Amino acid sequence: MPKNKKTLGTRRKRATSFDSDVGSVASRPRRSTLDARRLPRRVVEILGGGSASDASSVDYGDSRTIKWNKGGDATNRYALWNSLGGNAADIDATVAELARERSEGGSTRLQLTLEPTSVDSGAAIARALDGIDQHNETASEAEQIDVVTRSVPVRAMREGWVDGAELDLLRQHLGDTVADQLMLDAMDSVHPSRIRTMATNLEAPPFWDMGNDSSVVLGDGMRAWTKVDDAVEQLLTPPDGDPTKFDVPDAAFNPPRDLAWVRAQTRALLQRLQPATKAELERFFTDIAEFRRGRLTPLLARLGSTYQDRASFVELLGTLPLDKSGVPTGSVVAQAAGVLAELQGTSPLITVQTLAQQGGDLVDGAIKVPDRSSTRYKQTIAELRRRNLRVKGELDEARLTELADIIEEARRTGKRPRLVTTDWGVMRMLRGLRANDAPLSNTETRRQDSVVIEGVSLDLRAVESPSNDYPTQTEVGRLARSLPDTLKFGQPVKVTFTDGSKGDAYVWGYTPEGRARVLLKQTDGSEPEVLYTLSGTESVAATEAFAPLPEDSFGGTAVTRKWKSKTYGLDAIDPTGAVPTPLETMLISFRDGLRGLRTRQVADSTLTADQYTDLIKDGNFKSYIVGGATRDILIGKDPNDIDFASTMPAIDTFEAIVSSPDNLGKKSGAQGQLAVRKNVPFGAVQVEADHPSGLDIISTHDDHNASLRLDLDALARDFTVNAVYYDIADDAVVDPTGRGLDDLLSRTVRFVAGPADEVMKDSPILVARWLKMMSKQDARGNYFQAADDGDVATALKWLDHHSQSMDPRVARRFVDRMTTTAKDAEARVRRIFASVPPTEQMPDPVQTAVDAIHRIYGAG
Repeated sequence: MPKNKKTLGTRRKRATSFDSDVGSVASRPRRSTLDARRLPRRVVEILGGGSASDASSVDYGDSRTIKWNKGGDATNRYALWNSLGGNAADIDATVAELARERSEGGSTRLQLTLEPTSVDSGAAIARALDGIDQHNETASEAEQIDVVTRSVPVRAMREGWVDGAELDLLRQHLGDTVADQLMLDAMDSVHPSRIRTMATNLEAPPFWDMGNDSSVVLGDGMRAWTKVDDAVEQLLTPPDGDPTKFDVPDAAFNPPRDLAWVRAQTRALLQRLQPATKAELERFFTDIAEFRRGRLTPLLARLGSTYQDRASFVELLGTLPLDKSGVPTGSVVAQAAGVLAELQGTSPLITVQTLAQQGGDLVDGAIKVPDRSSTRYKQTIAELRRRNLRVKGELDEARLTELADIIEEARRTGKRPRLVTTDWGVMRMLRGLRANDAPLSNTETRRQDSVVIEGVSLDLRAVESPSNDYPTQTEVGRLARSLPDTLKFGQPVKVTFTDGSKGDAYVWGYTPEGRARVLLKQTDGSEPEVLYTLSGTESVAATEAFAPLPEDSFGGTAVTRKWKSKTYGLDAIDPTGAVPTPLETMLISFRDGLRGLRTRQVADSTLTADQYTDLIKDGNFKSYIVGGATRDILIGKDPNDIDFASTMPAIDTFEAIVSSPDNLGKKSGAQGQLAVRKNVPFGAVQVEADHPSGLDIISTHDDHNASLRLDLDALARDFTVNAVYYDIADDAVVDPTGRGLDDLLSRTVRFVAGPADEVMKDSPILVARWLKMMSKQDARGNYFQAADDGDVATALKWLDHHSQSMDPRVARRFVDRMTTTAKDAEARVRRIFASVPPTEQMPDPVQTAVDAIHRIYGAG
């Protein structure tokens, strides 16, 4: 899934709604026959350029979306406006005139198209939208004014993600084009709450001059470093948050003090992090993640062999905030190590675009914003665009502007900056006009270079990033293809270690990069305990020297051991036999819908979903339909999109699609354009990801890593109703938790990981997910209900508690998971918590919930 784990379906739905509103409008001519006598006077004045008595010659200026329908259409369409201007009185008068037109009109709605230009201030746009909103609050259905637009600022302001002052701030620092692009990305690819975050990050930017020893770190490289730094800072923080209370270690056993010692050791390791030593830190994070899953031995072993009081130490570790979602992946650790190696003691700076997107706490400061209107700057950006075109246009306008800012600052200060980047597209573009240079490829070994652009010399340093250096085939993929049947958990293998020695093991899963994770076989025949991750120089091969490890023989986790997995073969359910149970009736009623998901067309093409899952089957891996698609089918709704869970690594899935003889990776009718993209750190492959009927194929996962065990994939999901799998190959429904189908039948929201109080206490984000799930309705309009009567009061308790001191980063994630505006979130909690009885501590539960939402949305 994407990085913030927001389903693509919601983003697609939002984008589709926008396109359906205005998509056909974009091609309309700027001149159109118009009954000008029916236009409000102020609209005619603002449009200008035409005669009110000559309906056929009215000029609409820069407005692209005007059409007046005199009859046969239930909607009257007006256009407003070429430019709002700065005159508040004119704006107010225009809106008032439109309101009067509505009250005097017939039974048609007014559809108003707003296309402000860059000269229109955020305050002017906000004033117009506020006036229309005020009218609509009291107007009847027939008198409503509907706003449609292609303007990104209008969209963002209309939906409540940015206000006028914030819009002006983004434009001031980023420029109109880049500000619009980043806002559009946030609305359609990330989450709209990111817009307000960007404005907050730019409120007081710490601009620095570029010095002699400055490196400019672009985008994700700095973010990777920050993720690792934050993780080490937070994962082993003492319960009271005061590490100064701990002494230095001595011979006596002292769990709190020794834990602080481990933390200090890890901090020291971080400071000397290099590509050659990153494996040590990566294994530490693996140990932390395994501890959270109930496997204690690796982390305890790391702390030494002198401990006698194991039980008290385990209890202490259990009280610490070992964040289940904050553990960096191996690829992030690799990027961070590469960034540190390339900085080589220089002072890191970031650009204003990175400052907006990532925050100002990453480095000491950002480079100053140049005069983007100067002739020199325009020459620089034109040169970068030419280079970008030569290398097939990999970089968007925001990245090109970012590079132009760096070049102009280097020219102003007379310095030669070092550019540190994990994006090889930057290297390809900057070298794009060298006569003898071919574009960089994934096998490129040269990672240092220099180039002169518009008289400015740049030192280029490309970080060895997994996004550039992933193999086209993983070790796990090769292993599966060597087998006669599907690769399963517990597959016996021989491991060849770096020193050439061999060992026996069972396959557990793999890292996001596709490196195998195996359980090392115990020589005494006891249950294996050591989970080993292969390095890039180690390999596995199938063996028949010993028997596979049955999945049900391995301990699993404290949660999954309580589950009783259920599987229902759809053909085995006979509606003509004995009276079916309610659950069987549900499966009978909707099994055709489940089967129909396999043959759905992808993105209005002739391709179907099963053509992609057939590739997974041919590679000897499994695939399932899971999550919202399965849930929606079984409650009588049509899913927005389809998510496939697959045991196949994303790298192998992507390669299988783009190499398929049926052109499954090509866009329909497009030459050389891929319809598929991969997000390896999240194990996701997306086919026509921006289209409402696209596909997501996500590796079955176990926190950041992938697992071949379905129970661990289910454990990583939020609710039992979202952990029901349709097994495509076996035409069966699998319910690993044993509760998911029953909860679907009763429309019940139950956490997978445990009791609501325990789960919500540990994770504010799951409070947001619970609120969102409680707001869903089935095909008959029935809302989902809490699993236990006390869950609603519990949710309110933790919503209020977390909101009191929520870190802004967590608040942003909370808002992301809610996937709605503050106004709609308030409406949700008013309905959900209306039944909570007042108490002495909480005399007005609904107001408590509303206040909590306001605090979180304000912080996020």
